Amino acid sequence: MTFIRLQVKALLDRNAVLFAGLIFLGMGLFGAVQGSSPGHGGLTLWLQLEGMLCLYGVIVTELAKPALIRDKQTKRLEFLLANGLPLKYLVRGYLVSLYLASLILWLPSLLFEGLQAFNHSMGSEFLLMIMILFIQSFLITWGLVNAILSRENLGRLNAIQYQTVLVNGILAGLSLAISHLQSMVEYYLVTKLLLLIGVGLWLKRRRTVEGIVRSYY
Repeated sequence: MTFIRLQVKALLDRNAVLFAGLIFLGMGLFGAVQGSSPGHGGLTLWLQLEGMLCLYGVIVTELAKPALIRDKQTKRLEFLLANGLPLKYLVRGYLVSLYLASLILWLPSLLFEGLQAFNHSMGSEFLLMIMILFIQSFLITWGLVNAILSRENLGRLNAIQYQTVLVNGILAGLSLAISHLQSMVEYYLVTKLLLLIGVGLWLKRRRTVEGIVRSYY
């Protein structure tokens, strides 16, 4: 718990708060434009929420740069492992700290979108989708931590932000294509969750202590 608390405190610095403020300002401007346009159907809300999930991917990868990525590049992870810290506890600490810090920065945008949804009498649908988004965002964070730890070429971590957004977009496209065949939102949700779990498990299998030690530029 001490490790997690220190990580969250270090992640939520002034630059992170400023970054979240700029994001919230952009969401406010987009919401104003969206509110002035006619219609606010379920499809529009789903597209906004998928966009917010991509936004979460940007936030969590930005926070991972001064934390997990830097610790791996400076060999701090090797030091912690060499001093007897089990890999699973290390993964758990980075996962929880990144997820909590990202949620704190992501929360204002979620609240803003929730107000927009309630103003358009879509509160119940929005609450259901928010719960799904919390689960998906956790799976994205889990996959990101496994991806960083399993990456032996540290130079390729510079593009991890774009890769995270791209993978989420590909999974969303595949889920949308499958759900379109059945014309049911439930198929979309289940397919997206299963794909995220599958990618996370695949990355977890590639994550080993030996891979962390063998990392290079």
